Amino acid sequence: MKFRKNMKLGVSFIFLLLTLTSCLSLINLTKKNNSLDENTLSLSATVDDYMEDNDSFGNASWVTQNNYTNLMIIESDEDWFQFNLNTGDTIDVEIYFNHSKGDLDLELYDPLGATFSRAVSDSTLDYENLTFTSDVSGAWRIRVYHYTQNTNVSYDLYIWKTHGSGDDWAEENDGYYNATSIDPNYYGDLKIIESDEDWFGVYLDVGDFIDVNIYFNHSEGNLELELYDPSIPTIPRAVSDSIFNFEYLAFTSDVSGDWRIRVYHYDGNTNVSYDLDLWVTPISTTIGDDWAEENDGYYNATWIAPNYYGGLRIIESDEDWFWLYLDPGNVIDIAIYFNHLPNRSPRVEMAHFSSSLMG
Repeated sequence: MKFRKNMKLGVSFIFLLLTLTSCLSLINLTKKNNSLDENTLSLSATVDDYMEDNDSFGNASWVTQNNYTNLMIIESDEDWFQFNLNTGDTIDVEIYFNHSKGDLDLELYDPLGATFSRAVSDSTLDYENLTFTSDVSGAWRIRVYHYTQNTNVSYDLYIWKTHGSGDDWAEENDGYYNATSIDPNYYGDLKIIESDEDWFGVYLDVGDFIDVNIYFNHSEGNLELELYDPSIPTIPRAVSDSIFNFEYLAFTSDVSGDWRIRVYHYDGNTNVSYDLDLWVTPISTTIGDDWAEENDGYYNATWIAPNYYGGLRIIESDEDWFWLYLDPGNVIDIAIYFNHLPNRSPRVEMAHFSSSLMG
C-alpha cells in the first residue's frame, strides 16, 4: 500500500487556546497550511463523516491532492468527490478500509456526467486503487460506494495528481486585462509555467477586507504575490515576496471595482504548482466581529472540522474559541497567520499537540 502524504490543510487567523476535558477538546482557532504536507488531524464520526452532504454527482465535495481520513459509508450511502484536471493530467486514487466490515468499490467519472464511469476498482481486498490520465479538462468525480449496502464502513481516501505538460484550468490569464474572475474560495491545481504569470480578478467595495494566500513548494520555484487596484495596472498596492512555502497579503479596499491578484515566478525558470486561497470580508462585517461569533468562551465555542478558515477577527480584548473532536493518539497541527503590527510582514503562530483523551 502506498502512504504518500502530501498536504496540510489549515485553519486561519486567530488567537490560540487548547483545553481538554474528559469528553471535549477545544481549540482557540488557528490556521495552518503548507501546500505539500499532510494534515495529521483525524476526526471520528459517530454517524456520517465531515465531508457530507456529498451523496451524488451533483453535490460532490471539492477535494485536492491530499489524504482524507476517517471517512464513512453508511449502508447504501455513496460518497462523491470532485477535483479539477487538465487534459493530460494523471490522477491516482486509493481507498483503504477493512473488507471484513464491508465491500467498498471505487469509480472515476469525467465532467460530462454520472452515466458511465471512466475507471473502476472493485476487488475483494482491503483497498481499491485506480490510475487514469485525463482526456478532458474540468471537474472530475470520484465515487465510493458499498457493494452490498448492509453495513457501515470507515475508510481513508488518498489522492495524487501528476500534471501534464499543459497549463492550468484558469488560462488564459497571463495579464492584467485578461485576469480570470473568481469569487472568494479555495482554488487548487494551479500552475506557473516558467516566466508565465497568473492574474485573477475579484470585485471589492470600499472598505472590504481581502485576504489572499498562495501555497506551493519553494524548492520548485520562488513564487511571489501582488495585489492591484482597478485603475493602475503597473503599481501594486500590496506585495508578498518571502522565501517561504507560502505568500500572504491582506488589504482594505479604498476604491470599488475589479481588483487584481498577480502570481508570478521570481526567477522564471521552472514549473511550479500552487493553490490559491481567497477570502473577502465585506464592509458590513469589517466594522464588527467575524462570522464565527458568538464564540467568546469555553462553553460557546464554534464547532469546526479540519480546514482553512479566513476572515476571522479579534476585537480588542475579545477572545475566539473553537472546538473539534479528537480520539486518543490523534495529532493536531494548528497555525494562525496575521499581521503583528500595521505595515509589517505577516506573523505566524503554530502549535503541535498529541491527544491523550477522547472527546
